[in-house]
Amino acid sequence: MCYMSLALIRYVEFALLKNKLHYPIDQLHLLLDQMRVTKVHHTDNSVYTLLEDPPPDLALIYQALNIKWHKKFSHKHDLLCLKNCN
Repeated sequence: MCYMSLALIRYVEFALLKNKLHYPIDQLHLLLDQMRVTKVHHTDNSVYTLLEDPPPDLALIYQALNIKWHKKFSHKHDLLCLKNCN
C-alpha cells in the first residue's frame, strides 16, 4: 500500500512538473482540502449539488493531470445548481 501511494504521488508530481507546475504534495493536499461540496435535498426528492469557490490553481492541476473539469466545478460567480447530481 505504501509503495502504491508513493508511486501515485511521484506520478502526480512528475505530470505537474512536465506541465511547468510546481506543487509539493502537501500543497496539493491543502488545495484539495479547500474544496467544499454541499448537497441540498428538496422536498420533491430533487438533489442539488453546489460547489463553493474552488482554488483557481486547481483547474490548472486538473488540466495537467488530464482530469475533466466539470461545469459543476466553477467559480462562485458562475456557480451552477445541478439537478440530480450524485
